[in-house]
Amino acid sequence: MFQTLNATVASKISELEEHQDRILDVTFSINRSQMPVIFEKNMGIVASLNKRICDLRAGMPA
Repeated sequence: MFQTLNATVASKISELEEHQDRILDVTFSINRSQMPVIFEKNMGIVASLNKRICDLRAGMPA
């Protein structure tokens, strides 16, 4: 059971990291001076995803 749970958590972490990478790609392709609100919003989303990833990793056995 724990192996299945760990595999599920690892899969979710991977999925969140992929979302984070895509958001960063889009964020850094825009001109920050022309779209500061979008840039800040995207960076907030990235920070939120990073927190979720860290929380999931903290719950996994070493």
